[in-house]
Amino acid sequence: MENVTWTISGASAITLKSARRNSGKWPNPCGTLLSGQRMKKESGFFMWTTDRQPYSPKKRILIVSFGMGNLLSVSSALSHLGASFFVSSEGRDFPEADAFILPGVGAFGTAMENLQKQHLIAPLTREVMEKGKPCLGICLGMQLFAKDSCEMGFHRGLGWLDAHVLPLEPEGLPVPHVGWNDIRIHRKDPFFSTLDDGTNFYFDHSLHLLCSKEMVSAICDYGGPVIAAIQHKNLMAAQFHPEKSQRNGLKLLRNFLNFIEDKSPVETPSC
Repeated sequence: MENVTWTISGASAITLKSARRNSGKWPNPCGTLLSGQRMKKESGFFMWTTDRQPYSPKKRILIVSFGMGNLLSVSSALSHLGASFFVSSEGRDFPEADAFILPGVGAFGTAMENLQKQHLIAPLTREVMEKGKPCLGICLGMQLFAKDSCEMGFHRGLGWLDAHVLPLEPEGLPVPHVGWNDIRIHRKDPFFSTLDDGTNFYFDHSLHLLCSKEMVSAICDYGGPVIAAIQHKNLMAAQFHPEKSQRNGLKLLRNFLNFIEDKSPVETPSC
């Protein structure tokens, strides 16, 4: 495969190269995004590599690639935090991860169709719901945790939570909900342990999750209360985009990293 250079706003150019797995060991993709940092492709997934390693996390995160996520934005944020992670579109790689991030931008039905076509639903469900590995859902990724969505028809979701996805109907406000909005913390769980009421995050969505209040971590006001984030056992999710929310988003992602570093697999959620 020929080298391909991707340019990220505010960062140096990144070179995408092909590589092969070597002696069964993982490169340690930790550290701040630096000049000359490379993104390696191994067995269907990509890793960030750098010469500088601020610390050595024990847990590896897998970012699920299914054609509908901000992979570079999420990867850049994790790299900045020094996380150990890789990006994969192959279910055979899932057992090698300690935690997962399910990003997503686009339509619910198309996302589920992509996950099905790539044979990712069964291996992801096995690792998260049966083995209890932590999983963070971002925007559409959060909505995919639900049983179903009525976006452009009726579509079944992953069914990990007793939740449903409905259209936003804010009186007198435009849809989609795009831009910065303050959140109100509903409960001080590990997801929001370092954040306060009034912290703002970047939103971009036309639908919202409806679930029991026991799962809700934070809400925002957009023509009425909208669930902004949830945590239920090993599942965390945000309707906003932490990877686009600058300092506050990095704090939230750091909380997720601390959660998975401190935690062994937990009892899995019941729907």
